Amino acid sequence: MSGMLGLGPDKGSRIHTFLNNQPLGGTVLDRIFQQNVSSPNILTVLLGRSNDPAEKDPGNITVGDVLQGLEVVTSQPRVPVTSLQPLGATDQRWQVLLDEDGIVGPDGQPIQVQSKFHGTQNPK
Repeated sequence: MSGMLGLGPDKGSRIHTFLNNQPLGGTVLDRIFQQNVSSPNILTVLLGRSNDPAEKDPGNITVGDVLQGLEVVTSQPRVPVTSLQPLGATDQRWQVLLDEDGIVGPDGQPIQVQSKFHGTQNPK
């Protein structure tokens, strides 16, 4: 069996639109939050490096909860959300603009990248 796991909202989802906005095409995240409206609308992604022997955590995804020991994340500045125009357009993507040294390699040095994020003042 193959499929796709929708981590974004139904709004802007190509699959949800293709299936005429029927519940069957709803994203996993929206369906979880709709089933338990008392659960906090939190999605956390902790990236791991599977080939890094110093990395103790292979990575985790949580929905409605925060990993033990990382609760301080809920008091950190929020990343503003920008929707692609026109609002509600399909193919909305999840992008996060990192600071200039946001990707650090296994040697502890920043990896040089060029941003594909539109509207940023710093192309790095």
